[in-house]
Amino acid sequence: MKKLMTTFLASALILTACGNNADKKASDDKKETKETTKVDFSKETKAYKAFTAEQLDKFLTDTEKFVDAVKANDIEKAKEIYPKARMYYERSEPVAESFGDLDPKIDARLADMKEENKEKEWSGYHKIEKALWEDNTTENMEPVADQLLKDAKE
Repeated sequence: MKKLMTTFLASALILTACGNNADKKASDDKKETKETTKVDFSKETKAYKAFTAEQLDKFLTDTEKFVDAVKANDIEKAKEIYPKARMYYERSEPVAESFGDLDPKIDARLADMKEENKEKEWSGYHKIEKALWEDNTTENMEPVADQLLKDAKE
């Protein structure tokens, strides 16, 4: 029995040592791969920056048209412009979210504001959207539209 235990213990130690060595070699291989594989994304970063700037420019242009339609009480024209302007914003939103409180001012939904007990601060596209599609009016939306345009320009 003593011989069996000694053999078992010796085998376990040998296997453990071999396993640790294999793990170390695999870890070293990964480290070497990470160090030797460097990718230059400067071209892609430059292209994305240009794309985002273009989308934000179009967003501003269409937001101006949208605000004009809301202020002119042209519900159908505002409804027509709304999805186009929103599309440009959505395309640039990963960057827009880095502008601090501008993103919620432009793009917050009522449910989000309710969660944070900030319903009175609700502004932006979705507030006007609710007025257009649910209430079928632009009544009292002029100050909201003006603030939206101001935030879009900022």
